[in-house]
Amino acid sequence: MQGDLWSARAREWSELQEGSFRPLYDAAFGAAKVGKATLILDVGCGAGLACLVAQSLGAKVSGLDAAAGLAAIARGRCPGADIRVGEIEELPFGDDSFDVTTGFNSFQYAADSAHALAEAKRVTKPNGFVVVAVWGAPDKYELAPYLGAVGKLLPPPPPGAPGPFALSAPGTLEALAGKAFPATGDGILFFPTGLPGPAFIVTPNFDVIKDYNESAVYALAIGHLSDLMQGGVPFKTPWPAQATQLPRDDRIALQKKLAALGYDQTRFSAHIDFKMRDFVRAEQKKHGLVTDGHPNAALMDKMGVKRQP
Repeated sequence: MQGDLWSARAREWSELQEGSFRPLYDAAFGAAKVGKATLILDVGCGAGLACLVAQSLGAKVSGLDAAAGLAAIARGRCPGADIRVGEIEELPFGDDSFDVTTGFNSFQYAADSAHALAEAKRVTKPNGFVVVAVWGAPDKYELAPYLGAVGKLLPPPPPGAPGPFALSAPGTLEALAGKAFPATGDGILFFPTGLPGPAFIVTPNFDVIKDYNESAVYALAIGHLSDLMQGGVPFKTPWPAQATQLPRDDRIALQKKLAALGYDQTRFSAHIDFKMRDFVRAEQKKHGLVTDGHPNAALMDKMGVKRQP
């Protein structure tokens, strides 16, 4: 039914309304590093403007929409793109097919949004991106009165059917993403202050923040602030009151010792990346210490590394 409604005025939508989303597409594709040869799928692609923008960046584009009329316009706009008609809860694509899967104002209309998001994750490569954008809360959305007026002219939706603001409340989209979090995939168990401090599972998306600032603690702080702004809760395990990081000179001395022991430690800048934490974990295991990957004075003493006074 939704496909028929959207097809009824597909051309008018593409000419009068869709262009207002261009800044969103530019920002999303920039964050997901869409570029030459990126394999991208836009679910709920509408008349194909997002697909067209992705093509202009050199991406290889696929799209899917429930409205045949909109899909037809998308095909005309994007020569060579694989544009199909279908439902976002049953994506007609194989596992791990795309580098990036996007859904701009589409997931909130699915009968089962969690399943739709899981489908998006299924067709995305393990190190890829799933980008979701939905309307903001009605009280902060300028077009909310307009949608309310238009809604009165539409046929009544089925009982319990989702609407445009189904995922707009703070924390709703985050909770949905949690339901769709994969049972398997790449992740790192990260103890930024060592045990018994807080622990996190970080996925490849963690590196997106670190592209701006390589500090892992900075990336955690930005991610946590974002969670709190969306209704998230504080860490279950509090951050230690006392600093647990080695002084800079000690960290450099430890890095040089790891290199001398044959580890592939090539940076001596005091920065502790995940590769170094793997080396630290191996040494902790060797010396009978807790293998949390967090270097400390006890490990330096066991390894015979002289600490700075």
